[in-house]
Amino acid sequence: MTDRAEQQGMTTKTRIKIVVGIILGILGLIIMFQNTETVTTRLLFLELPMPRFVLLLVMLLIGFILGVVTMTIRKRRRAKER
Repeated sequence: MTDRAEQQGMTTKTRIKIVVGIILGILGLIIMFQNTETVTTRLLFLELPMPRFVLLLVMLLIGFILGVVTMTIRKRRRAKER
């Protein structure tokens, strides 16, 4: 009735997460290899030349950090309400 993967603790939900992660990783690599030209980014008084994919990765990282911080703040507020 159960297959080998489920016997080892891997559920269907876990397999779906792995497949989605692999697909997103491949898409990320495609975006990276197609955006290698140099762009100049202005930050206040600095001008920073960098490949476009580096700028995209930095923006992704900033968004991820903001998401984690927001989630942490919301969890702490909910814990205080209880």
